Amino acid sequence: MEKISPSPLGVSKRSVRRTDLERPGAVPSDTGLGWGMSSLANSEAGIEPASSYPTPAPSLKREGLKDIRFAGYAAIFDRIDKGGDIIRPGAFGAFPEGRSLPLLWQHDPLRRIGRIDYVREDRRGLRVIGSVSTATRAGREAVELLAGSGVKGLSFGYRVKRAAGEKPRELLELDVAEISLVTAPMQELARVHLVQAQ
Repeated sequence: MEKISPSPLGVSKRSVRRTDLERPGAVPSDTGLGWGMSSLANSEAGIEPASSYPTPAPSLKREGLKDIRFAGYAAIFDRIDKGGDIIRPGAFGAFPEGRSLPLLWQHDPLRRIGRIDYVREDRRGLRVIGSVSTATRAGREAVELLAGSGVKGLSFGYRVKRAAGEKPRELLELDVAEISLVTAPMQELARVHLVQAQ
């Protein structure tokens, strides 16, 4: 996570198709989460294990770089991050329908590489679905690294509206300005878990 001043957020009326990326609670077993829905619970809920999802990354490398979509978690609740903060459920609130967020490369406002067009809290954290464009050099770099699993970290820029305590500081209400693909996320479990070619 990186604390930044909020920037103007775009609003998109584009509807998001319900794909494998949007299956609620569909988190692969290798996320390291020691709590929440297990693989068995996924099965009982009719959710396929992540290992059965199509993984387009190899084809991206063979056929050349293309725009991609991805799903993951930009934040995980109730875990202390490297900065000594812990995000509590409800901190993000409800995002208005159709609201999108800019997707940045390494929190650099000059390197916008796509957008996040689905962002919601669930019981694990802040779940996001976004797209990376190859129209810029930074976007092409991000796609290449995602395709080769060279980078999978997710983070977000935010303004604190309400917090309590310190060491750890509990973040209770946040205003999110952007989501970033990063090499070293503040929360180790905040990362991309599924990539698909567009």
